Amino acid sequence: MEWTEEEKARAIVSSQNVFSDKNYTPKQPASTYTPPATHRIAQAPQQTQQRQTKQVSRERTSKWIKSWNGGSNYLAEWLSVNNYIDSTSVCANHRRGSIDYRECRKAAKQHFHEQCRTWRARYDSNRKTHSDRMKTRYCSAASSFNPMG
Repeated sequence: MEWTEEEKARAIVSSQNVFSDKNYTPKQPASTYTPPATHRIAQAPQQTQQRQTKQVSRERTSKWIKSWNGGSNYLAEWLSVNNYIDSTSVCANHRRGSIDYRECRKAAKQHFHEQCRTWRARYDSNRKTHSDRMKTRYCSAASSFNPMG
């Protein structure tokens, strides 16, 4: 097959990678979304409510605790969520950043250590569920609570 110069030029031009609205056809998507049937949509809220029925236990505690250096006492408040002390809530009853707030948080760290020792000894002697819960609460706070953060 012999091509004329004009045909060769057209073949070269058409083989170049130039995309325009005239020569480009988009491919079909590799995957498509099929919306759920109407009867499945009606059931969805019920299923969501069933998943959200997990109980969240919240307990607020207020204690007068001794200052870390023995100087004074601070009223410390904190929130326990599912038996773990929420570190951001410790001493939230004081103005954040104030001296009382910082001193209260230092005292709380020491208080958590003391309570951990007390509840660990109590659980070792009586093996009661309540003692185990309190040991878990205070020992986890003693190890993870950072008064500066």
